Amino acid sequence: MARGRSRIVAGCVALWALAGCVPVSGPQDSADLPVPVTDDPASSDGATISGSHTPIIPCEGSGPPMGAVHREMFLAVNAYRQQNGQSALRYSRTLEAAANAHAQDLYVRDFFDHTNPDGLGPGDRAVRAGFCHDRVGENIAAGQTSVREVQEGWERSPGHKANMLYPYYEWVGMGHYVSPDGRHYWVQVFALPNE
Repeated sequence: MARGRSRIVAGCVALWALAGCVPVSGPQDSADLPVPVTDDPASSDGATISGSHTPIIPCEGSGPPMGAVHREMFLAVNAYRQQNGQSALRYSRTLEAAANAHAQDLYVRDFFDHTNPDGLGPGDRAVRAGFCHDRVGENIAAGQTSVREVQEGWERSPGHKANMLYPYYEWVGMGHYVSPDGRHYWVQVFALPNE
């Protein structure tokens, strides 16, 4: 892979054929999908959504983003969702761990794909990180030097845009890695509600 240029790969939704991704399992019709919690407003800073009627399950890993870049990514995707009539997502530290690991792996093993060299996809990585299920979608990018640049790139890409605006997602985790040579790797992992 040529590391010298910015790249964005079409967003991959592990359940549905979107932007060339192959469906693996799960519902094929939106009528079969669970509806995420939408009646809870985002907190004042947009960092989390909390619902007293929704129990927190440990595998979801609810909590604030790990660092400033992760928080900025989270605020950017939720602002974009809300500008487009979608509810804000909840933040998952468990999905963040999967996203961070994938972002670093993209550099370490010098590949650029949703499926790693071991054949593991976004859902596999989410479950390995400890998330509740494998019904996830993922956006990846490399080479952009700011959250604004990568967010705008994803917004211009139909597959990534579809992932960011998918109305049935409830959870998200952000991944970011800067290689020793200064190249940035970006990952968003989205998940359906835990059933």
